[in-house]
Amino acid sequence: MTTSQTRRLASITTWSSGGTPNRTRDEYWNGTIPWISAATLKGSRIGGSDQHLTEAGLRAGSKLAPKGATLVLVRGMALHRETRIGLAQLPVSFNQDVKALVPKAGILPEFLLYALQARSGQIRELVSSAGSGTGVLNTQLLQRLPIWVPSEETQQLIVEAMSDTDDLIATLERLITKKQAIKQGMMQQLLTGRTRLPGFDDEWCQSTVGREFDIQLGKRLDAAVNRGEFKTCINNRAVRWGRIMLGEAIEAPLTDADIQTLRLVPGDVLMCEGGEIGRSAVWRGELTEAYFLNTLHRLRSNGEFDPYLLVAYFQRRIETGELSAVIGKATLAHLTKENLVQIPIPMPSRDEQVQLAAVLKDADNELDMLGSRLAKARAIKTGMMQQLLTGRTRLPVEASS
Repeated sequence: MTTSQTRRLASITTWSSGGTPNRTRDEYWNGTIPWISAATLKGSRIGGSDQHLTEAGLRAGSKLAPKGATLVLVRGMALHRETRIGLAQLPVSFNQDVKALVPKAGILPEFLLYALQARSGQIRELVSSAGSGTGVLNTQLLQRLPIWVPSEETQQLIVEAMSDTDDLIATLERLITKKQAIKQGMMQQLLTGRTRLPGFDDEWCQSTVGREFDIQLGKRLDAAVNRGEFKTCINNRAVRWGRIMLGEAIEAPLTDADIQTLRLVPGDVLMCEGGEIGRSAVWRGELTEAYFLNTLHRLRSNGEFDPYLLVAYFQRRIETGELSAVIGKATLAHLTKENLVQIPIPMPSRDEQVQLAAVLKDADNELDMLGSRLAKARAIKTGMMQQLLTGRTRLPVEASS
């Protein structure tokens, strides 16, 4: 293939459909052949699975995709929010919700992967809903998807450029995972008193959330019945661990009374009372005026307990499963104020609290910095794909040919 042209996806690939062997037949399962489904088709490179078929299982109900095949999820709830496209790093079997696309001669496997990733937006537009709400990707329309196909030499240069970006993204992802693990270990030591900061050796007191914080549950605001001025309100979607995502905030009508009772001040802790119970962050005064909704508890310190340290305590308790034991199985759906006030918290001296919070803030700041670098690297990759894999920007070899 020596010239660039746009071709339909079906003309440059061979397609096959998978299947699921009988689950009741033990001789079909727990073999050595990785079996890919929606649950395991995640990430750009597919190197294995937590489920495996035997040779008998493969013959009885599945197909084998060769190394270099591109696997595309065509049915699943995930399709409403994302495309799932991965390159098989070894021969794998797959189920009926997945299609295997084997590139024909002249098409590099990695190039096909990136070409499809570059058209993720177009592919999502081909998804409809089945009766159950499951996303279904129209494969007939997908086969007609136009793919810009340059020479193999240019394909290789594009793959190398994209691979460099993928390597950077993978490196940052590994580093973030490592730093998160370090922070978790540090929290486990520092927040239990097993390891003390230099200069502190006094015994910790014990208190409860209710003694140290004034707690208020937010109010449900409905524009249909509530009359008032629209204000920026924080809901539980906007509260992530350690940070408030203002992009998730909403506008809701507040009466004069709401403005008085629901207004946030810097240092307030916002804690999810449902969903991921206990997920919390400190309001740092990101806006001069903001309020909170019924999905959140607002905890305001009485001045003796550092709010950043409280967030760290709850994060550790979520990760270790301690919070579930504290609030009881009957209250997992919602964390009531009555249960929240009783949750015990160890209480170092005020000076030690400040130092502990500073150490944890430094760890969070480092994670934030790495997260920003990762977001930029992903944005760069997206921009490169839109330029290089559509022919908008030509690499030198293509421009001179």
